[in-house]
Amino acid sequence: MPFTKPENEHQDLIAEQAMTWFSQLQSESVSAEKKLQFLHWQAKSPLHKSAYDEILLFWNDSDFNQALTETPLSSSYTAEKTASHARLYWLSSAMAAGFALFAIMFDPLIYLQADYQTAIGAQQQIQLSDGSSVTLNTDSALAIDFTSNERRVRLLKGEAFFAVYSNKNRPFIIDSGETETRVLGTKFIVNNNPNGDKVTVLEGLVKVSSLNHDESINIHPEQQVINSNIGLKDVTQVNLKTESAWLNKRLVYKDQSLEDVINDLDRYLPGTIVIKDNELNHYKINARLNISNPKSALLALQHTLPITITQLSPWLTIISKS
Repeated sequence: MPFTKPENEHQDLIAEQAMTWFSQLQSESVSAEKKLQFLHWQAKSPLHKSAYDEILLFWNDSDFNQALTETPLSSSYTAEKTASHARLYWLSSAMAAGFALFAIMFDPLIYLQADYQTAIGAQQQIQLSDGSSVTLNTDSALAIDFTSNERRVRLLKGEAFFAVYSNKNRPFIIDSGETETRVLGTKFIVNNNPNGDKVTVLEGLVKVSSLNHDESINIHPEQQVINSNIGLKDVTQVNLKTESAWLNKRLVYKDQSLEDVINDLDRYLPGTIVIKDNELNHYKINARLNISNPKSALLALQHTLPITITQLSPWLTIISKS
């Protein structure tokens, strides 16, 4: 079952979009809204449906599944190594080309607006003109808009830790799209996430507002709130060492699902990680992972769980049952 070679950049982009949709739809927790968005995308063009159908056929191909059981994780792996792996060639090359194109074309306005941005797997510490500081996490973007009356920061993408210098005459406001976080002087984390903006307070008091639902709530230390498409969720108590571990190049988990762990690690690695067997999603994890080397962190899971990790290209990693 050969994988069709993309003939131009347009087909490369469609192939990448199809693979992104396929990855998202593998999750058991995918929302009805996300499924509806996929159906709209698929209906836009016969090429969309054809690209997605081809991935489905490839996913169920016996040679592909045999490759998963035989191939260890290796950065030197290429699809041409054996005849049985040859059929992976265009999947790997199409994904690599598609992601390269996607990196240029995806949300270009974000990067035109950003004053600061980080690459995948990188972090950056920023000292602001008012004495406040920001630590940007992986794949994040920030825009600064200070005036004499207020200090406004737009978290365009990703996650950031803020240590705000107190100034009662100039409130500090973080705009993360549908969420506004207002403070005077405090330490907190904002995660601009497609599934809902998450605000976690380490010190001080923060006012979080859902702009679409016209509601606000005050958050105290060791508390967290998520603003999703249904508005502000109930405030929860959190472990600050766990929530802020990324500031020390760590991810810490206690009784977390494998799906959640992989979704986090995916942010620090290029390309896409796909869990092939849905029952693996519910495996519970207790771990302390070093994200200064996210590939090694991923491999560490293989040593403690009955899973096999297969890297088909720098852009596609498969997790399956051992």
